[in-house]
Amino acid sequence: MQAFILFIGTMVFVFYLFEQPPVLFQQAELKRIQAAASYAPVASEYERAFQDRRAAALALVEAHNAGDRAGEGRRIAQYRAAQKAVDSAREDAAQLVSAPAARRAFPTPTTFSFPL
Repeated sequence: MQAFILFIGTMVFVFYLFEQPPVLFQQAELKRIQAAASYAPVASEYERAFQDRRAAALALVEAHNAGDRAGEGRRIAQYRAAQKAVDSAREDAAQLVSAPAARRAFPTPTTFSFPL
């Protein structure tokens, strides 16, 4: 059972290497920030960063299949840099969600059951 769950997780990871996931998985928040003017640059940066990461992943696979160890090392570094750009774009989108102007009019529910 654990092996099957690990297999599913691996397949989801591989799928999202080549298919673009949404910049935010919370659809309600994504729809809310899409109306903001500051969303368009973040979305275009995310699109570009994802395409760079996809190209880096494909180049890494090609270098691995060709048996090019030096090229493989360069491609790994290229992939890691592209992944950092994707992460940065997703963090920018998350900051749009938590920006003061984007906050909802009502406060977040707070539980006072346990003192801090």
